[in-house]
Amino acid sequence: MFRTLLLVTLIFTLAASAVPAAQTKPKAATGNSKVQELLHSARHEIARAKYEVALKLLETYLAHAKFGKVRPLLHFYVIDAIGRIHLQVKQDPDGAIAFFKTVEGDTRLTSAERDIISGWVGFAKEWKGLGKLPKDIHDPDELFALGKKFYDEGTSKQKSAMDPAGSAALTIAAAYLVPFTVHYDKDARIGDVLYMMGDIRRRTWYDNEYWSENFYLIEVIRRFPNTPLAVKAYKVLEEDVHFGYTGSSGDGTPQSWVGLLKEFKALAETGKEPATVIISPKAN
Repeated sequence: MFRTLLLVTLIFTLAASAVPAAQTKPKAATGNSKVQELLHSARHEIARAKYEVALKLLETYLAHAKFGKVRPLLHFYVIDAIGRIHLQVKQDPDGAIAFFKTVEGDTRLTSAERDIISGWVGFAKEWKGLGKLPKDIHDPDELFALGKKFYDEGTSKQKSAMDPAGSAALTIAAAYLVPFTVHYDKDARIGDVLYMMGDIRRRTWYDNEYWSENFYLIEVIRRFPNTPLAVKAYKVLEEDVHFGYTGSSGDGTPQSWVGLLKEFKALAETGKEPATVIISPKAN
């Protein structure tokens, strides 16, 4: 019965948003409040550990809701919650990939939102392809030590972050660090591992089909705000985003990313959790 009421609420919201802008302008606050209520319901289901209900609600919202002018972090946290439920709760990378692939080309999404989705697809693919523990290694200390050893070796060979030298060592490092993120997510060193993976993926950008570094770096900021590590991750993220959108005509970073970077900078430096969060990092 509760699921039915949620779907009825969503249908009403979608129907209201289909009215021309000139007619809906006086009721903008009402429409926005209904969208907020929809996400509030998803938070309520997550708090009750009703993840399947929350997942359906969030996926339907992302796939069909009429997006208006909202705070940049709102849709990020919807995408974040969907990926988190698929991977951390359901342990289902295929489910995450399948859903995100259906929406990644949606023209309603901003450039930043599409890039965030690309990051989740990249992480899910790495979870699936590299997530198994290496043969004969089942100790987090050894896994971390080997990953860091090859990370340090690879980065020391590079003259700059975009230098292809050291790529072999960085590839080996990832083979140890990705399994660490999958199997030892509660380890005290997970922040350092996530940072190293983000740095590895931006340094090996020429081999990346998906923009997975943004997942790892944002995860550091999200989970360890107001720390030197989060600030360092933000600086790498900012540099990487601008690099990705810079061409012969100069820096073409879209405004959607400019706004989102401001939010991440504030989160990295102050640690204040935004009201738009769907699944709190405290739940990790």
